[in-house]
Amino acid sequence: MPAAYGKLYIKDANGIVNQIIPETYISSTEYVGATSNTNGTAGLVPPAMTYQKDKFLRGDGSWAESSSEQLDLQFLKGINLSLRSAAGLTLQDASKSLTALIDESENVLKSYGQTSPQNVVISTANAESLINDNADFICTNDALNSTSATIQGKTVDLDNVQLNSAWITVTANDAINIDNLQFSGRTDKAVTHSNFTMQLNSNGYIKLINSSLVQTTGNGYNSISIGLNGTMAPKGVLIDNCAFGNLANNGIEIFRVANNGIITISNCTFNNMSNPIRISNTNNVKMTLNLINCTFDNIEHGPNNDYAGIIICQDSTSNSADAVAANNLFAPDKITINVSNCYGYNGVKIVRPASMSEILGSRSCDNPLLYIYADRGGIVSYNATKYPSVNIYDESPIDLYNENVVALSGSAIDLSQGRTFTKTISANTTFTITNAPAGKMTVFTLGLTNGGAYTVTWPNSVSWNGGNEPELVEEGVNILTFTTLDGGTHWYAGMTFSS
Repeated sequence: MPAAYGKLYIKDANGIVNQIIPETYISSTEYVGATSNTNGTAGLVPPAMTYQKDKFLRGDGSWAESSSEQLDLQFLKGINLSLRSAAGLTLQDASKSLTALIDESENVLKSYGQTSPQNVVISTANAESLINDNADFICTNDALNSTSATIQGKTVDLDNVQLNSAWITVTANDAINIDNLQFSGRTDKAVTHSNFTMQLNSNGYIKLINSSLVQTTGNGYNSISIGLNGTMAPKGVLIDNCAFGNLANNGIEIFRVANNGIITISNCTFNNMSNPIRISNTNNVKMTLNLINCTFDNIEHGPNNDYAGIIICQDSTSNSADAVAANNLFAPDKITINVSNCYGYNGVKIVRPASMSEILGSRSCDNPLLYIYADRGGIVSYNATKYPSVNIYDESPIDLYNENVVALSGSAIDLSQGRTFTKTISANTTFTITNAPAGKMTVFTLGLTNGGAYTVTWPNSVSWNGGNEPELVEEGVNILTFTTLDGGTHWYAGMTFSS
C-alpha cells in the first residue's frame, strides 16, 4: 500500500490521550506473513472479502478457518474417504486407505487444541485432580484395579492403560484419544452397578484403537457407552482394531451424536454377546454408521429369536407408542448405515439380499442385520419409512489416497475410467454421465476450471442441492460432487469448493 496522510493518537499506559499529532505524512506498508524460512513484517492487515467474514488471519497472511474448524474438516475428510473407500468403487485393496485414515485422525486428535498437557495417574490420583475442563490430560502405562475412575478435561489421551475388573468414565469437550487399552477380568452389572466398562463423552471427537475389551465370562454389560451423560454429542467416532467379547449385552452403545455425526467401526471383532452395536439417536439427528472389515461371531442369532441382530436401534426416550411413531428416530433420512466386508454369525458374509426386509426387522433368518426396538411398543416391524437407509458393499474398497485423476478431453464423464475428473471449460459444454455400476451407490468428483466463462449444461438426471444449479466462477476452480443411489438413474449433486 502506498504512503498516506493521517492523524496519530498517542495514549499513555492508562489509555489516556496525552498527545495528538495533526495531519501527518504516514508511511504504510502491507502486512507480510511469515514463511517456513522467513519472519513476517508488520503492516496493514489485508482486507477480508464478504465470504471471509467468519475467518481468522493466519500468521502467513491468509484468511482461514479457525484451527478447530480445520481439524473438524480434516477428521471428517478422513472418515468420508473411508466411507467412499467402503463403497466398492474399484477392486483395489483397502488397507492403505484405512491406515491413512487412522494416522490422520490420530494426528488430528493429538493436536486438537492441546495447550496445557498434564500427565496424570488414574490408579492413585484423587477425584479432584482428574477433573479440570481446561486441562489436556495424558495417562500412559497405568493400571486401574477393581474400582472406578473419572477423568474430565479439555482433551484426554489414554495410552497403554490396563483395566483389571475396573470401569472408567472419560469426558472431554474437544477430543478423547485411546490407544492400546487392555481389559481383563469382568464387570458384572450386579457388582459394579454400572452399565458400562468405559463411558466416553465428548462434543468433539472420540478415537479408540488397538484395544481389547474381552471379558472372562459372559456377564459383562456394555463395553463402550458413548454419549450416556445426557448432554455431550460427538461429531465423529473412530473405533479401529478392537476386540469385544463375553458380554450379556452390547459391545458398543451409542446414545447420541451431533447432527451429521459420523461413526466408523473398522477391523473389529465381536464374540459371544447379544446385539454387538446399539444405536439410540436420543438427539433425533442425522448420523452415519460405517462398519468396515468387522466380524460378529457367536452372537444372538435367529430364527425366531427376539434378540437376534448385529445392530439394535432402540428408542428409549419416546414415552408412548404414538410418540415412537411420531419421532421416528431411525428413519432413512436420519440414519445411514454402510456395511463393507463384514461377517456375521458362523462366518457368513453380510451381502445385500433381494429384499432388505430379509435382514432388517426379520425374525425368520439366521443372520439378521438390524432391528428396531421401542421401550414403548417392543419390536417395530420392517417398514422402509421407519428403518435406516442401509448400504451393503460386496466389493473390495478403493485406495482413494492414490486415486488417478482423469482429465476430460471432451464432455463425456465415463465412470469406467475413474471417479475423479477435471475439465477446463473453453466453450459451451454439455456433460453426459455413463457407465455407473448397476444397483450400486456411486460417487464421483468433478473439478471445473473457468466453468462460469461459458454455458455448462447438465443431464436431466442431475438434481442440485437446494434445488438450484451452483454459480460457477469465470476464473478459478469449482469442485462438484455427484452421488447416485440407483445406478445412475438419478444423480444428487452439490458444490464443495469454489475459488
